[in-house]
Amino acid sequence: MYSKTRRNMLLAIAVMMAFVLACNSGLEEANKLVAEGNVAIQEGNKLALEAGPKHDRLFAEAKAESFEEDKERLKGTAKEAVDGLTKGAEKYREASKKFDEASKLKVDDKFKEYLTLKSQEFAKRAEQVDLAKGNAQAFLDSSDPVSLMAKVNANQPRVEALEKESKDLETKADKIRTENKDKIK
Repeated sequence: MYSKTRRNMLLAIAVMMAFVLACNSGLEEANKLVAEGNVAIQEGNKLALEAGPKHDRLFAEAKAESFEEDKERLKGTAKEAVDGLTKGAEKYREASKKFDEASKLKVDDKFKEYLTLKSQEFAKRAEQVDLAKGNAQAFLDSSDPVSLMAKVNANQPRVEALEKESKDLETKADKIRTENKDKIK
């Protein structure tokens, strides 16, 4: 009888330890994915910050009366902007995917919620950078300044909406992180 009770107690302890280890491994894996996502964010930020001034230069320097000449002169800058923005958006999508993967692991519910918000935030940021890339690509593809500006102006409300959505998601995630400092590092 004593050995049966002892065996059951040892079995219960073993099951409990396995559960604790499984939970910890979920947290460890989530933290690893978050670290990888943060690296992707830093790379995406760097790429977007380098490409942004090139994108802006296109629209600051190209004039309607000299559009063809300006387009030819700025073609290299436009290609660099498209390339940098493409890579930046890819890095943001990579970060979004890492946060999404981490949110599906066995972690605290508040941490899951935080990770889900971060995933959504960087999906929106990727979409926003894609729109900027589309403007730079339109610069390369357009044959006249009127159609170019029509496309750029048509994109502007969506760019602003994505900026607001990503900021709102960031604010919600930061609030969860602040309120749960013991669970989210």
